[in-house]
Amino acid sequence: MLPYQLLVARARGGFILPSYSKLDDLELYIADKMIEVFENSIGCKRKSLEAKVKDVENLAFRLGLDYRFARGLAHLLYKRTLFEKPETKLDPLRSRLEIFKEVNKKFGGFVINDEGRKNF
Repeated sequence: MLPYQLLVARARGGFILPSYSKLDDLELYIADKMIEVFENSIGCKRKSLEAKVKDVENLAFRLGLDYRFARGLAHLLYKRTLFEKPETKLDPLRSRLEIFKEVNKKFGGFVINDEGRKNF
């Protein structure tokens, strides 16, 4: 389901009628591009995906399509996309404790000046 901001509709005779995609070559081209962006972004960061989606939205606008068409496609694809945090073999707490331990060994306590931080 699309949010109302992305719906294209007309009021006629007291009725609200949605405008559907014509599925012409241009709309299919943009849809293919958007799907390709999502498929090629598997394993990438979300910020990278968002930048590529914005590029396709801009392309659609430059080609004369309503911006809501490309954003609607992206919205539907985002809803079907599963974003996961990357798995790491490092435990953040243990990593911090190890760094703290090494600093204590080398400097005999906290590093309190910039020179000590640079040396570490």
